[in-house]
Amino acid sequence: SSGINAEYGETIRYYGFDMDYTLAEYCTPYMEAETAKYAFEKLVELGYPKELKDTKFISDFAVRGLIFDRKLGTFLKLDLHGLVLTACKGTRKFSRAEIREEYPTKFCKLFEKMENGENRFLQLFDTLFDTPKIFVTSIVIDWLEKSPQYTKSADGYFDRSTNLEITYVTVWSDVKHVFEMIHQRGPLHKNIMSHPELFINKNPLLPAFLGF
Repeated sequence: SSGINAEYGETIRYYGFDMDYTLAEYCTPYMEAETAKYAFEKLVELGYPKELKDTKFISDFAVRGLIFDRKLGTFLKLDLHGLVLTACKGTRKFSRAEIREEYPTKFCKLFEKMENGENRFLQLFDTLFDTPKIFVTSIVIDWLEKSPQYTKSADGYFDRSTNLEITYVTVWSDVKHVFEMIHQRGPLHKNIMSHPELFINKNPLLPAFLGF
């Protein structure tokens, strides 16, 4: 913090940086589009419909700061007090009446915790890496909403052919899993290392900033 720097500035010998979006400024929306592409490919491998692989990334679809309600499958924009300002399911925006139907008080409980300390139903998306996750999750829910193969259940959808339920919790778990695969050991990392000029903006002032 600035206070610590002011007090101990003369004794600090090294400063550390998280490279993502600080020293390494990624090319957007190309980075997000490639991430979403690989995510859809991995979801298809998990059994989701192959049509997802044809989805075109929409760069201005999502912003940081949205919250996913894993119980109801909705993305929410809240104010500081938890008041629901906007709600969407898939890519469809809710009307005011629909918001009140799903959230009768128009407030969403932000701090309902489980024993492990995680929020029971809400997932916050607050980094630039999260915007492709919002897009991919929304597209999957869109497909479940519109597909004649599925009927709605209290927590998600029933597959008519197998009578198995896929919940919103399951959808988010699958999406989270494929993104972890992509970033940790998947093709995205290899692609960035092979073609850094496509993914990272080269800053000519960076060497001078670092003292080289």
